[in-house]
Amino acid sequence: MKLTVARSVPSIAALALFAHCSRTPPVVSAPPVPETISFEATTVKRTDTAAPSDTTAPSDTTAPVASSTTDAEAGAATDAAAAAPAASAAPAAESGASAAVRALLDAQHGALARCYDEILSTAPEAAGRVSVEFAVSSANVVSRLDVRVEGDGGLAQARSCIETAMRAVRFTGMRYPGAVVRRSYSFVNPPIELALSQPIEVRPPARNAPAAAAATSAEAARGVLTDAEVRNQLAVALPAMQACYATTLRRARSAAGAGDMRITLRPNGEVEGAAWTASVEPIALMGDCLGAAIRAQRFRNSGTGANIRANMTFAR
Repeated sequence: MKLTVARSVPSIAALALFAHCSRTPPVVSAPPVPETISFEATTVKRTDTAAPSDTTAPSDTTAPVASSTTDAEAGAATDAAAAAPAASAAPAAESGASAAVRALLDAQHGALARCYDEILSTAPEAAGRVSVEFAVSSANVVSRLDVRVEGDGGLAQARSCIETAMRAVRFTGMRYPGAVVRRSYSFVNPPIELALSQPIEVRPPARNAPAAAAATSAEAARGVLTDAEVRNQLAVALPAMQACYATTLRRARSAAGAGDMRITLRPNGEVEGAAWTASVEPIALMGDCLGAAIRAQRFRNSGTGANIRANMTFAR
């Protein structure tokens, strides 16, 4: 008997499957990851105070190239110069591209400070932190802008103005769109330091002396308090301070001496504190009475607080 072995012939489907499996898979490139540059908190103050400064260098020195001018600067050179950062070299670890981004964002400080000025005119206690994050579009403009406000006293009212200022930024020379920029801003309204140039002399009250005219400078106005207007406001308190001295003279007829009155003002012009310091008694014991006379005053609502030092001399 003869045995016949038949060969198995691969089917067309099997051949197709073998060819598919043996084919080299194509290489799929991952989409580029957007660049990110982050800066730490920068201080923004009123336009009539010192310029802002960065606390640290950016955390990522790989950054897109940006131009150093903005549309928002046009027509506002004076205010921008008052609020722009002082000229300084970029941190040693910062690349040229990152320095360009820093310079571009620094150019917006004038606009941000003007936003703060607007809020302080109606909400003098406004202060806090604002975090800004945005992407750069293919047209080299700000897109996907996110402004988060963490502050008190009405700082949230500045959001719309801040968004407008940030959208004015223009970038050029981007390697690809989608780069993300992050920066946070600390909005602070520091008090001014003011020491009156001349001592205030307080003498016993004269008989039938006319009452001091009430001060009319408590209305809101731009600009920090001046030596002259503080002195004029303290003149309104002079009769009350003279009464304090008269009470002391009834206990000690030869009482005389000098001391310092430290006055702390809130941004709206209210007196927050008044502390009296003198080296001789009983002049040194007049603090409660003098403090009450000062706290009854209301200074101009300048939109900024003040720490005032006034030297006073009590003599007959």
